[in-house]
Amino acid sequence: MRRWLLHPLVDPEEISSRHEAVEVLTERPEMLRALRGALSACGDAERAVARMGMRLAAPRDLGVIRDTLSALPLLRDVLSRLPLPEPWGFVADPGDLAQELAAALADELPRALREGNVIRKGYDAKLDELRGLKERAKQFLDEMLEGERRKTGIKNLKLGFNKVFGYYLEVSRSNLDQVPPEYVRKQTLVGAERFITGELKKFEEKMLSNDEDIRVREEELYAELCGKVLDKTALIQDIASSLASLDVLASYAAVALERGYKRPSVDRSYVLDFRDARHPVVEIMLDDAPYTPNDILLDSETRRMAVVTGPNMAGKSTYLRAAALLVVMAQAGSFVPASFARLGTVDRIFSRIGARDELARGKSTFMVEMVETASILHNVTPRSLVILDEIGRGTSTYDGVSIAWAVMEYLHSAADGMAKVLFATHYHELSALAEKMPGVFNLSFSVEETDRGVLFLYRLKESPADRSYGIEVARLAGVPDAVVRRSQELLRRFEAEGGIRGPSGQGEPAKSSSRDSGFGQLRLFRTGAEDILRELAAADPDGMTPLEALELLYVLKERAREVLEEK
Repeated sequence: MRRWLLHPLVDPEEISSRHEAVEVLTERPEMLRALRGALSACGDAERAVARMGMRLAAPRDLGVIRDTLSALPLLRDVLSRLPLPEPWGFVADPGDLAQELAAALADELPRALREGNVIRKGYDAKLDELRGLKERAKQFLDEMLEGERRKTGIKNLKLGFNKVFGYYLEVSRSNLDQVPPEYVRKQTLVGAERFITGELKKFEEKMLSNDEDIRVREEELYAELCGKVLDKTALIQDIASSLASLDVLASYAAVALERGYKRPSVDRSYVLDFRDARHPVVEIMLDDAPYTPNDILLDSETRRMAVVTGPNMAGKSTYLRAAALLVVMAQAGSFVPASFARLGTVDRIFSRIGARDELARGKSTFMVEMVETASILHNVTPRSLVILDEIGRGTSTYDGVSIAWAVMEYLHSAADGMAKVLFATHYHELSALAEKMPGVFNLSFSVEETDRGVLFLYRLKESPADRSYGIEVARLAGVPDAVVRRSQELLRRFEAEGGIRGPSGQGEPAKSSSRDSGFGQLRLFRTGAEDILRELAAADPDGMTPLEALELLYVLKERAREVLEEK
């Protein structure tokens, strides 16, 4: 799935083949469950055989291949009842390798070969004989101990083993006078002595030799099995690839059923048409809250470049990202979160989103933004989708709006005038491009102003926005009321004095007067009585601290005094 998402297809026929397979599975939920159940018994055979090829495999890697191949009969039976298009309904036959591994390997395999018990009982006669000797050892030792007790008369005589001293007979100190002369002292303890006999020594040597023989035989059999698997590496890789593809298609189908995704129609046109499109991640993160869908419609003629404006937090960035993600999902073979979807294949998706720096490489945030923008402008193609979010925001207002304007002009003419662009911005001046360049149109997100503030509707409309409501977002974020009030005051002053003017004419920024440059030498409290009343009406005494209330009173007093002086 990672490979499919990182490398979406560009051939409509190949894409449609995946979509058809997903559709077959979504139309048969019971068979989809059966397929996923059969796939759940399979492991990562591709990784396991690769480890074997590098001589890094452990017994459990061989077990993964065994389990995967053993699951194929059931999987093949399920596929026989599913009319999947080629090549999705076919999985190669591994021959007798599955039966060989099932007969040879134990059910529970150790992490390492040296731990033993890798080969199943009954698979190899020689190994069974060696293991039988070890299994009969306990009976032999029990009989030996009972015979020594009768011969010596020591009823509490014990027989034990440790890795340092091997096998031994242990006699308590109270019974040392009954020890026969053929016993050879091996170890002295506080309350007992440990001895060994000639018979016990021979048994010990035989058992040590037996353990080594078992280890060697298991290694031989394990090596033979690995060799048989490696001989069919290409076949196993083909099977693993088929299983992985089926697994992705089954996952696509399960998600489509769970979340109401629809099959997109893919062709060689230059149209992107998603109705009621939703961001596939954001809608999940909202839990039970409703997601407001929006249409995405771009073509190569009348709707090629969209200037998306609107308030902060209204959904501009989500809209841009959703467009790109739906294209990736569709061309990777997945259904998409939309009520209708049609797209002409996209060969590249370019994005300039977010703010980051590379200070260790000497690149500021704005430099990174410009480097990425330059890459887009140099590499855009007629079938590209370009999403740009706030180009030019990392520098001064005049520089930023000029760069953003020029970038839009360049994209309008680049790549034979065919590339599709979604351009989100707070430079409302760019809305004028819709009147100057064919194929450019305006989109914005609606808001509703209420007594309690701004209500974001997240609904797209085909007209430019007139405000960004940044101060309202600052208030929602918890910025102190004093800062919010001061921001509102300065905003009114800047708007009244024409501090910022948008581009005019052929896309060049209008020249500002000396008073406009840098917003002039602003007097902080030059405002009318109506503004004072508006500020007083907007105050929230219950939500203010005594100090904030006192500060507001001083501000209003000073402004009222200046109004009276002017009169």
